[in-house]
Amino acid sequence: MGLAKPALRFIAREHKQKPFTGSVLILGRQNVYATLTETRLLLLSEGITPADLPPGEGLRTNIPSWFNTPQANNTTDAAFFKLLGATEVMALDLSDFEGADIVHDLNAPVSEEWHNRFNLIVDGGTIEHVFDVRQSFINIASMLRPGGRIIHLSPTSNHVNHGFYQFSPTLFYDYYVANGFVGLKGFIFEYEIRFHDTRPWDFYEMRTSGLIASNRQLGTAFIAEKTMSSTVGQIPTQSFYTQMYEQNRTEQNRTVHSLLKAFVRRFLPPIAQTCIRNMLRTDQTRKPWGLKRWDKF
Repeated sequence: MGLAKPALRFIAREHKQKPFTGSVLILGRQNVYATLTETRLLLLSEGITPADLPPGEGLRTNIPSWFNTPQANNTTDAAFFKLLGATEVMALDLSDFEGADIVHDLNAPVSEEWHNRFNLIVDGGTIEHVFDVRQSFINIASMLRPGGRIIHLSPTSNHVNHGFYQFSPTLFYDYYVANGFVGLKGFIFEYEIRFHDTRPWDFYEMRTSGLIASNRQLGTAFIAEKTMSSTVGQIPTQSFYTQMYEQNRTEQNRTVHSLLKAFVRRFLPPIAQTCIRNMLRTDQTRKPWGLKRWDKF
């Protein structure tokens, strides 16, 4: 798990739109792929004035495997979020081998003492390693305070043997819609899983359907905000099928449209029908897959 510079910038831009305050929970200690100086400069480049760090705050990596390596001078996940103004930053993990503040298996229900506790929860690549994905979503939503936000940065494609799962972007939309979260924002990003790679990450505004293929890694960046009326355990129906049902029902009520489709199917040769379909649709197997570019950084 880790936060490369593009991930840091993505989080910073969300903070700029609506500042994070209070307590932050990180799912798994995050490797930060930037020094403290680089992190401050990144925030300044986004028009964000870094907050002063409290006395005694650790400035160099808190990842044991990075000690005495070229990454030893990189900063910590806690320092990054405190530069954004967080007053408390905690990490939850399965064990304390990287100094987690909360030791808990997300496959099991989290203790009620942590319910409605955090203003921001960051999943920087954790839930794909949790077998019981449903319980992990319930835990995240339970620990989030009303008015708080969750940020997911999760694998979508080309991550074979990285975790148990690679997620369709619709999973996030469908779960958070079913449970009454608001402010939903989703992006597909194309990147290199080798975080030291200098190629930029390409972000595209997400659609809830369509084919996407790339020879690079694809991930989903998703943001949702909890409200006082949000739930945590509602099981979503996959939107692909609900949309299909609604579309079919709508078309049944559109007599002219239905007759036109029937005419095309009956009287035009198959090759002509194929040409018409190709003219009307975007090739979603080729970049940018019919998506609108959000940014590259």
